[in-house]
Amino acid sequence: FYDKALATYKSVLCIGIDGFRSVSEDSGKYGGMDAITFDGGKSMDECLAAAVTQPRSARCTVYRIEGGQKIAVTMDAAWKECYPAREENQKMWRARPFHMLAKCAEAFARRAAFPKRLSGVYEYAELDLLESASQKGPKDVTPEKRQIQRELKEREKEYVDHSQDPEWVKVNRELHAYLSNSDIN
Repeated sequence: FYDKALATYKSVLCIGIDGFRSVSEDSGKYGGMDAITFDGGKSMDECLAAAVTQPRSARCTVYRIEGGQKIAVTMDAAWKECYPAREENQKMWRARPFHMLAKCAEAFARRAAFPKRLSGVYEYAELDLLESASQKGPKDVTPEKRQIQRELKEREKEYVDHSQDPEWVKVNRELHAYLSNSDIN
C-alpha cells in the first residue's frame, strides 16, 4: 500500500485469521482463547437478541503459556477505529459486522501474545486500517504535542527490531514460503 506520510510504497504480510491461529499453536506456548465478547462482555447472540446489529467493540483474550503459567493477553477492537474508510472494503463489514470486528480483536490479541512470531503480520480485515492511517497525513496535535513527544520517546525505548531476531526471520520466511506454495493466493 502507498504510505502518504513517507511518500513510498510499503509491503506488509497479510494472512487470514486461521494463519494467526496456526502460528500461535505452532509456537508451543499457546494456551487457548476465551470466547470473543462484544460491547462490554456480551455474546454475539445477546447483542442480536437486543437488536444490536453493529457492535461498538470486541474483546479477545488469548492465553500464552510461560514458565508453566497461563498468561492472559486481552485486546479490544473498536468499530470506530476498525471499520474501513474505503467503500470498496466495506462489503463484508456490512454483511458480517460481528465476525469482522472479532477477527480484528483476535488478530490484535494474538499479535500481542506472540510478538516474535506475529509482529508485522496483519489479518486481511486490518489492511484498510494501515492504508487509512497512512493516508491521513499529519495531524494537528498542538495542545498535546509535549505529551505525545514524551510518549513517543518512551515507546522508542520499547521498540524491538525483530528483523535481526533469528526466530522472527525464520517464522516470516516460513509464512512467505507457505503462502507462495499454497492455493490461498
